[in-house]
Amino acid sequence: MKKQVILILLLFLGILLRTTIFHYLGFSISPDFSLIMLVFFSFRYGSSAGQFSGFTAGLFEDFLSLSPLGFNAFIKTIIGFVSGLFHDRFVMDPILFPFVTLVIVTFFKGILSFLIIDVFNIAISGSTVFSRLFFLELIINALLAPILFQLLRLLLDRVLPERKAL
Repeated sequence: MKKQVILILLLFLGILLRTTIFHYLGFSISPDFSLIMLVFFSFRYGSSAGQFSGFTAGLFEDFLSLSPLGFNAFIKTIIGFVSGLFHDRFVMDPILFPFVTLVIVTFFKGILSFLIIDVFNIAISGSTVFSRLFFLELIINALLAPILFQLLRLLLDRVLPERKAL
């Protein structure tokens, strides 16, 4: 229970940074902190934690943005699940792995967004799917991922130490 509360609080902080503080400071593009954290949590704790975290983070984001309710929740639930499938399957290089992973995941998020917008004919103002702003976000996410992965690893190792099997 403690783990889920901490993960949700961190994701909520990431969403607040993106939707309020960066917007208030006048940045036209900002990194998707919650997406980076979601991928890290999914790789670290598995699919069930990834789904739960993704759904909760997506709902928070839906409430704080102009997206239709469930739009981000659906996308982030899928990303959390798929990322969690690779739990304990890779040796995580501290720089290259987060960079490449976030390029792939951000691109996957763009494809899912595009498909949902197209299939359901959703009118979202300022949609940045496959535009110059989308690719800038992709680059920012990828460059920020190694730093955030390391910070999250340090924080979670202190706050939520993993138990060793006997």
